[in-house]
Amino acid sequence: MINPDNSIHIVAKITPKPEFFEQGLAALSALIQPTRAESGCFRFEVFADKHCSQYVLVEHFRNQSALDSHYAQPYTKRVFALYDEILAKAPEITILTPVDETPQSGGLSSRYERGVVNLKRIDGRAGEEVVEDLRQVSESLANYVVEFPFGDIYNRRQIDLRAREIATIAMLAAIGDTEEQLTVHIHAGLNVGLSLAEIEEILIQTAVYAGFPRAINAMKVFAGIKSVITQET
Repeated sequence: MINPDNSIHIVAKITPKPEFFEQGLAALSALIQPTRAESGCFRFEVFADKHCSQYVLVEHFRNQSALDSHYAQPYTKRVFALYDEILAKAPEITILTPVDETPQSGGLSSRYERGVVNLKRIDGRAGEEVVEDLRQVSESLANYVVEFPFGDIYNRRQIDLRAREIATIAMLAAIGDTEEQLTVHIHAGLNVGLSLAEIEEILIQTAVYAGFPRAINAMKVFAGIKSVITQET
């Protein structure tokens, strides 16, 4: 089966002039988080080889429309404009077509692989640590946590990651006794583009329907995270 969903896989080799290597790497690094937060982006990785003065971008977008939307974003246009100044030659772009996406027997399921990618993209290292800790207790439950929410639900494209994290933060605050999970998902919300002010407003909203005790407890978790972020900046 050859790429039945019309998604687009790209490998881009970019060669800057040696004296501009660090400047170009900083520009591409700033592109990672906003690109991963795009609803049509499945994967966006940046690799660097200073010895060869080259970057390699590995990208996977839902379809051509999603790729066009990525190219139209202001942050992408800024990087493209910088290319004119810093590149030693034109980028080498290769469009790849998956020949067979069926998982190999005995290997990781496609659900699990998708889940790992989404977990890293959304929750970052904090999410990985939660799964690693859980794996020490139950390998099966850790796999379910990766496969179902991150391999299936977070992979749906009807709403974007910002909307999913707004819902998740609100639900965790409303449930209560979820400090560890709420901490992970507040960071996840920041990773996918929510601001501190927006997250605070989400928690205020929960007071209306979940009650003040739940909202206050969630706000305490948020306050601790905000304090650390404020000190670091």
